[in-house]
Amino acid sequence: MVRNQAIRDELKNQTVRTWELAEHLGVHETTLYRYLRKNLSREQKQRYLQAINEIAKSKAR
Repeated sequence: MVRNQAIRDELKNQTVRTWELAEHLGVHETTLYRYLRKNLSREQKQRYLQAINEIAKSKAR
């Protein structure tokens, strides 16, 4: 199984691009990919999922 699959799935389901999440988090897209290669803490996962939802809501307006 791919690490952080829930985050990758949520990006796809919410049609949020990886670069949008990286920009929202204040990191470069390449850095975000490196983060996603390793197991994230529960707090980090929640932060990423919350950011994805915020981006999706702002795009829906």
